[in-house]
Amino acid sequence: MSSTPSSSAGAAGLRSAAARIADLLRERGPLTRAQLARASGMPKSTVAAAVAELAAEGMARELEAQERGGRGRPGALVCLDPRQGLVVGLQLGLAHVRAAVVDVSHDVRAEGVRELRPHYHADEGLSAVEQLVGQVLDEAGASVRDVLHVGLAVPLGLTEGPTEAGGELPLSSMRPGWESVDVADELQQRLGLPLVLDNDSNCAARGELLWGAARGYSDFVFFKLHIGVGGAVVLDGKVRAGRSGAAGEFGHLTLDPAGPLCRCGNRGCLESYAGTNALVNDVQPWFARPLTFEQLLELLQAGDRACTRAVSDASARIGQAAGLLCNALNPEAVVLGGPLIRAGQLVVDEVARGLRRSCLHVNADVDIVLATLGPRAGALGAAGLALTA
Repeated sequence: MSSTPSSSAGAAGLRSAAARIADLLRERGPLTRAQLARASGMPKSTVAAAVAELAAEGMARELEAQERGGRGRPGALVCLDPRQGLVVGLQLGLAHVRAAVVDVSHDVRAEGVRELRPHYHADEGLSAVEQLVGQVLDEAGASVRDVLHVGLAVPLGLTEGPTEAGGELPLSSMRPGWESVDVADELQQRLGLPLVLDNDSNCAARGELLWGAARGYSDFVFFKLHIGVGGAVVLDGKVRAGRSGAAGEFGHLTLDPAGPLCRCGNRGCLESYAGTNALVNDVQPWFARPLTFEQLLELLQAGDRACTRAVSDASARIGQAAGLLCNALNPEAVVLGGPLIRAGQLVVDEVARGLRRSCLHVNADVDIVLATLGPRAGALGAAGLALTA
């Protein structure tokens, strides 16, 4: 008997709802039915029917009690069936390459890192990536045939041109020796897999959102506190790259027009106060031997007053910048990542103090959160990007 128009329409609606639920699970990982209803805007009954449809097709499953921490059925988590495929996340660091294998249920199956000399050349870095991908796939018990997509986190600076997620990497955006290399095209050819990319700050924020300290937050700003200061804006659970992909350049927020000269040509940028090199330069005159950032942290832990003051002042400047962003965006949290956060509670306290001084009271009620993924964040966030490709 042929189906009636109403039954056909109902079947099409169910397929559409199931596709929407599958997209949400791929993007955000395991969710309860209630969370799926809120995120999709669909009635709970429609969500339940869509989940049942996905389960019947072998595309989704409910996590077992031990996998969901013993929670009862009302909070049972739904995820995509991991047999639907894997993605690989990659990060090109300053002196290393890193890779992560993640399945569609957001389970991290394998990770690896390969240390390289600083300022490594393109062929050296790309060859290391190719070898590392083979290594982590072997560790995950998988092959290239199981990989749906590859995500790549790349270091980008203000003067190097923005990269929009999924776009092309500007030829001059890496370092000397990379100018004539189309990184995305070269890696796609080497790996034989489709590839999308984004800058490393966006990827680190995405990693913390999906697997780290920012889980549970829909709206936050992320600071990557390194030699340079990067950042990312996350609204409604999505990293927002902006019109040209350059959102999140928090290191070049001008905090004092008469402040120190910044590499971007302006004065008083956050990076000129809070970049790790800037911190070392602040305290170097008080030490006879050349100081590294690692040694600065050791001196801080030993109670050195100059190092303590330098980190306190830099953290207050970060708070000042965060306060400006809170006035503009009214986020739930400020998430701090990068080597500077190894100074711990001192950074949190001073960022909170600086934030309160520079934003309205109504916008100051935000959580100050230290990132938890460390150097893993970029590759994991790149995997998260690949899951939505």
